[in-house]
Amino acid sequence: MAARCKVPTLHIGAAVPINPLAQIEELIDGVVSGQTVGAGHFHQLLVPTQVNDMIEMFARVYVWKDGPR
Repeated sequence: MAARCKVPTLHIGAAVPINPLAQIEELIDGVVSGQTVGAGHFHQLLVPTQVNDMIEMFARVYVWKDGPR
């Protein structure tokens, strides 16, 4: 299913990612990847600022394209 994705896609890996980045990039054309520092699987709870900043930057560049709405 990942290979069929045709929309802008953000992958945020934990400090030690479960899925190898090369595998994600092979499956999803044009995927944008980020990686949190100092947190494991529940990084959205442990380092929310890192995750939120990556999501916001991704949205600005790939979704909104003209700044936040």
